[in-house]
Amino acid sequence: MKIVFLLAVSLVLTRSAYAESISDGVAATVNGEVITVSELNRQLDTGFVSVSPNLPDSELEKEKNERRQEMLWALIDRDLLIQTFYRDGGKVSQDFVDASLNEIVKSEYGGDHAAFIQTLAERGITLKKYRHEIEDNYIVGQMRARFGSIPFSSLRKNADIKIY
Repeated sequence: MKIVFLLAVSLVLTRSAYAESISDGVAATVNGEVITVSELNRQLDTGFVSVSPNLPDSELEKEKNERRQEMLWALIDRDLLIQTFYRDGGKVSQDFVDASLNEIVKSEYGGDHAAFIQTLAERGITLKKYRHEIEDNYIVGQMRARFGSIPFSSLRKNADIKIY
């Protein structure tokens, strides 16, 4: 009887953990690293080319879903590149990240650090997260320069990818 009860509790907890991850906005995991729905939406917002307003609703929805899937796979591939970089022993100097951050504040905000921080807050991004984005962008650039044409199919083949 205790075993049946423990199995039932385990099942309920597993289902509630799964439901919680969905409500928290997990779009996918790549080797245990989470890609959130908000990350996906942010990429869609910045990279979304407007779709023809003349399309019927069903076609418009189909087009949006296709773009969403394309962007999700782009984020998955990006994570795979970053993971490969670190797996191969790559490191990014924090001095480089600091210099990049200072250059962004200087060139885009006229050196006004407070305005920069306010913009991050409006976007819902912490300074720590933004520093991480700078690092990731550098890594992706380095990996693209290193490989030229990146063999995503072979990277995907050996990865644990889950799409929710």
